[in-house]
Amino acid sequence: EQTSEQYLTQITEDWHKRVDHDVKSLATGMTALVQTALVSNEDGLVLIEIIIFACYRSNYTQVLTADPLLTITHSLKLMYLLTDQEIITTCKAKELRVIREEMKAAKSAVA
Repeated sequence: EQTSEQYLTQITEDWHKRVDHDVKSLATGMTALVQTALVSNEDGLVLIEIIIFACYRSNYTQVLTADPLLTITHSLKLMYLLTDQEIITTCKAKELRVIREEMKAAKSAVA
């Protein structure tokens, strides 16, 4: 059986993995949007076809890009809302202990 701290740590890691995946999807979608905005030297008819296709592709890519962004936002909100106050207090206490130990080490090194 897992303790509540181990369980919450596992859930947090799973969320981080999901957010990382969504950020990669978002970056891929943004890259595709930028690539559709590039215009090359073509004749008028070909350029019009490229623009029409780029607009279609841009709309499709915007939808594909918006989904991971929405998922990231939702995951971050859930992480924020579901974070246990006890875990926050425990993490702060650990950080404070480490800082105090570093301060003692620095004072003893100076003295």
